[in-house]
Amino acid sequence: MKKAFNELPNTSKVWVYQAKEALSPKLKEDILAIGTDFLNSWESHGSSIPSSIDIFHNQFILITADDCGEGLCGRAKDAQVRLMQQLEHQLKVTLTDRMLTAYKENDQVISLNFNEFKTLAKNKEITEETIVFNNLIESKEDFIVHWETPAKNSWHKQFLN
Repeated sequence: MKKAFNELPNTSKVWVYQAKEALSPKLKEDILAIGTDFLNSWESHGSSIPSSIDIFHNQFILITADDCGEGLCGRAKDAQVRLMQQLEHQLKVTLTDRMLTAYKENDQVISLNFNEFKTLAKNKEITEETIVFNNLIESKEDFIVHWETPAKNSWHKQFLN
């Protein structure tokens, strides 16, 4: 069942999906409408999942789910991945490319693939203090505290020399 992000506990599971470019207002509206319909019928172990769908920086879709301490069944996890695949197909936007990463430059989100990121880091255009988006976080609390973080505090640090 759809809830507001701030109504869900900090232990909730999160998935971050990144678009390559900023989403238009129409795409955001469509994503939120289709996502809300999905969340209102999303179940795990036969029970509704308290969950939210949100868009951050016009580019990141966040699915948040409270598993109520029971853990989400594999079917429920797979269903939210299929939702993203459906959105990609239906709206002609890329959301599941795990080769994308992003960082901030002058408060602007720069989205690029890992190889481009590694090159920028090697050339010292990305530093330890560059704010990156750690899309590998797993909980709402981690999202709040560690999603936007200096590269030195993220898995991105492996590319810094």
